[in-house]
Amino acid sequence: MEQENKKWFNDGFAIVGLNLGVFSVYSLVLVYPGRNIVGGMLDIIFLLIHFLICVTFGSTGKRWVWILSGFIILTIGFSICGNYDYVHGDMPNGK
Repeated sequence: MEQENKKWFNDGFAIVGLNLGVFSVYSLVLVYPGRNIVGGMLDIIFLLIHFLICVTFGSTGKRWVWILSGFIILTIGFSICGNYDYVHGDMPNGK
């Protein structure tokens, strides 16, 4: 029983880590080089697609770690995108 719980724990970290890694790569590629609103919008679109894929995997596979990972990605992604657009003045009400 102990070994089974440990395997699930390691698999959960692997899923969350994989999703955070994928999110980091496409965020860095899309947003930071150009620093424009198009990269930010594409990042949000990829973020929503990534979230939907995580929720779909979680609901079809009955693995809650996928759904948790999707909400972690969604929370981090929207906070980064919102902060980035506001600080760099790309949003209409930005500085």
